[in-house]
Amino acid sequence: MLKAALGGNLPHPENGEEVPCCWLTDFDGDGRTDLLVGTRSVGLAERYLPKTDGIGFGKGWIDGTWLARDVTATVWLHRNVGDNQKPSFSHGSLVRTDPGGRAITFFDRAEPVVADFDDDGKPDLLVGTIDRAVLFLNRGEAGGAPRLDGGRALTFDGQEGLPYQNRTFFAFRDGDGLMHLRLGGPVASETVQLDRKNPFAFGPVRSIPFRNAELRLDDMSVPDAVDWDGDGKIDLIVGGQDGWIWFFKNIDPAGGPGRWAAPEWVEADGQPISLYRNESLQGPVEWMWGYSNPTVEDWDNDGDLDLICGSMIETYLWFENIGSRTKPRLTARGPLPCGAGAGKPVSAAWRTRPGVGDLDGDGLPDLVGANGKGHLCWWQRYRDEAGAMKLKEAVTVLAPDGDPFVVSGQWRHTGRTKIVVCDWDHDGKPDIICSPPITQTDQFFFHNRGIRDGKLVMERDDHRILLRGVRLPPFTHYVMCEPVDFDKDGQWEVIAGFDRGFIYYWRE
Repeated sequence: MLKAALGGNLPHPENGEEVPCCWLTDFDGDGRTDLLVGTRSVGLAERYLPKTDGIGFGKGWIDGTWLARDVTATVWLHRNVGDNQKPSFSHGSLVRTDPGGRAITFFDRAEPVVADFDDDGKPDLLVGTIDRAVLFLNRGEAGGAPRLDGGRALTFDGQEGLPYQNRTFFAFRDGDGLMHLRLGGPVASETVQLDRKNPFAFGPVRSIPFRNAELRLDDMSVPDAVDWDGDGKIDLIVGGQDGWIWFFKNIDPAGGPGRWAAPEWVEADGQPISLYRNESLQGPVEWMWGYSNPTVEDWDNDGDLDLICGSMIETYLWFENIGSRTKPRLTARGPLPCGAGAGKPVSAAWRTRPGVGDLDGDGLPDLVGANGKGHLCWWQRYRDEAGAMKLKEAVTVLAPDGDPFVVSGQWRHTGRTKIVVCDWDHDGKPDIICSPPITQTDQFFFHNRGIRDGKLVMERDDHRILLRGVRLPPFTHYVMCEPVDFDKDGQWEVIAGFDRGFIYYWRE
């Protein structure tokens, strides 16, 4: 532990949900290594998500206003008042800018990086925020205490925004005098300064390739196993917290789970799919996350694969494949409609992955999801008088005793459910596999008992699918399960995405 000059261990300057972001450097030019700390998500636990009935499905907002408070992030300087052999630090002071002495404060995240970005021999301060990087140039005297200007956002290929969350930043100057900025996130990446005379303009953010890297993306990865490009091998289409959707091509010679190409963005209408900046039941901080939950199926029965996706918004989006089975090309069709006439958007709990399958045996793919009350729901597909495929209104899936199934929690814990439709027990009828609420650990299995009086009846067996053999508990927000048969022996294997972005594989 770092020592405080006032005695004891150095405390955090502010208490947030996340651990502080730290940078060690001689910031004030006195020859001793100081500590800069960026706080994260201050106010999240107590004031941003107050434990009242005001937060949850359909709640928390009035007239477009979030009823609780924002989360904040600030940058603090802990000066080293000892020496470099036995450092001890002040409790901290807010890092401020000129003119006006404004404290550096951002929404949710502030990660400090100290480097000489304008090559004038003085340390500048870069602050990585939730969606951009802001550079504060040092206008003080060389070798003296820094005087930071008002700050300006870096541009990356002409744009201020950064594509990824959960970043870590590192900066250095190369032999040509250009600054490099390296970023962590779903993929490690780097961007390079375009001109050493312009400290703010950087080129595009490009991924850094690694040999035999772990197959991992950002937090809360949600994989769907499917032959996306029609080459006979099972690929992965993966969503995650940041709201992007990624394609991992299977390059294993035998088509097994051993080798994958580097991830590529899945695009629609020529642009990467990005499901963020939408109003969310957990407030404005969630705008920067999309929680993409992809399901790949032939939704329109035309022989190619489409994409149905849950996300932070409380409906399911359809991306139609207007390409071919071997060369998919997606276009965004918006929320799935249900009900009479032109219909209205399907209403589903946020952050849920829908299941798609023919549950009533009429040859049309139906939709399965969860509603805001945490109930398992079925949207039945039918053809209207003109022959067009449409969805009926949602009905709850029932147990044999007539009760609905509760598959997610309440308050802010509603949703997050991951659903798969497949014939798990090989009896010729599609079943439903479903993640349980956050506090439960084993996968829900619903055996298909058929249609009774127009209602879908399922029988629950909580111990049919058990995922074991991981040393550390990987699941927190959900316990997902994606059936797959890599070796084509007719027996199910399982892959699953975890909170920290890793994807695991099980054999029975």
